[in-house]
Amino acid sequence: MAHNADTHKQCNKCEKIKEITDNFYKRAQDKYKSTCKSCEKQRAKEWAEKNKVKRREYCKQYRLKNPEKTRKHQQNYYYKDIDKKRDNNNKRNKLWRSRNPKKCSDAIRKWRANNPEKVNATRKEWAKNNQDKIKIYNKVSREKNKDKIKERGQIYRDSHKDDKAEYDRIYREENKDKIKAYKCSQYAERKKTQISLAFIKTIGKENGK
Repeated sequence: MAHNADTHKQCNKCEKIKEITDNFYKRAQDKYKSTCKSCEKQRAKEWAEKNKVKRREYCKQYRLKNPEKTRKHQQNYYYKDIDKKRDNNNKRNKLWRSRNPKKCSDAIRKWRANNPEKVNATRKEWAKNNQDKIKIYNKVSREKNKDKIKERGQIYRDSHKDDKAEYDRIYREENKDKIKAYKCSQYAERKKTQISLAFIKTIGKENGK
C-alpha cells in the first residue's frame, strides 16, 4: 500500500502502516524505531512476564540511580487521569473488602491499636465538622434505647449513692442562685396553671347556671 514516507511508516512487526509521530518511538538524530509503539509495548510486556526477577532488579537499580526522574515520573503518573484512577481504586478496594471482611476488620483494628493519637485526632475532627449529625444520632439513639438508659442510670445511682449525694451537695452549694431562680420559675408556672384552672371552673359554673 502506497504511503507518504515523510509522515507514515510501516511497522516491521505488525506490518501496519501508521502515522510516524503518534505511533513510533523516537531514536537519536530524529530517527524512529522500526516497530510501532503497540508492538514495542507488547514486546516489553512479554519480556517482563518471562523475566520478573530481572525486571524487578533493573527497576530497583534504576530508581536508586535516578531518584529525581523516578519522583517526577511517579508524580506525572499519579496526576494523569487521577479521577479515573481514584474511581478504579475505590471499586477495587470495595470489592476486596466485600470478599475479605475478616481481614479488613482485623487490619483496621490493628491499625487503630497502633495509632491511637491519629484515631483520636480523626474522631475529634469529624465530630467538630458533624455536630448536626451527632445531635440527630444521639437523639435517635436515646429514643430507641430509653429503657436501657434508664436501667443503666438506676444501676449506676444505686451503686454510687454516696458519690451522688456528695455531687448533689457540691452542686447545690455552687449553684444556689440558679436553683433559687429555677424554683421561683417553677412556682410561678404552678400558680399560673392554678389560676387558669380556677378561672375555667368559675366560667363553667356560671355557664351551668
